[in-house]
Amino acid sequence: KAAFPYAETMIWETRLVHEFMLQQPGQSQIILETDKEVAESVFNFLNTRFVGRTFLWPSRVTFERYILPRSDSVIITSLLTQTPHQKVEDIPTPKLEKILVDIFSDEDIFYIFHGEEMIHIFETAFERYQVSQKSLFRYAERRKVGSKIRSFIKQQTKIQLIRP
Repeated sequence: KAAFPYAETMIWETRLVHEFMLQQPGQSQIILETDKEVAESVFNFLNTRFVGRTFLWPSRVTFERYILPRSDSVIITSLLTQTPHQKVEDIPTPKLEKILVDIFSDEDIFYIFHGEEMIHIFETAFERYQVSQKSLFRYAERRKVGSKIRSFIKQQTKIQLIRP
């Protein structure tokens, strides 16, 4: 934040999703979302401190070859506007609704959460927490996966939606 005081950022760890999973991954990644215009500068800045552990918009191949084998890699992606977020100890972090939509929609970075695991993640998250369906679907529309995520929830999970 000190190096890029005017850049919007949001940060979280994939470890947050582990509580909803059956198969526990052996590692976790740090997801840092920032303005697209400064993402490369943020990458260069962090790459000097976390050499070989910082990745900018990684592809699935990059993820499989270089990120998965290590723990605590830093993945830098673009931050969308109007994302569900909150501040935890003055640090901008995503709300659960955003995390669910992101792991659902980005199959390159979050492919280890897909398949049967995705069903379990959604069902457990909805069971344990009060997920705002309004916020979830509004953000899903921004990510252009609104109807896809709605179909997934209705057809593959036991979640009862408030608005079908």
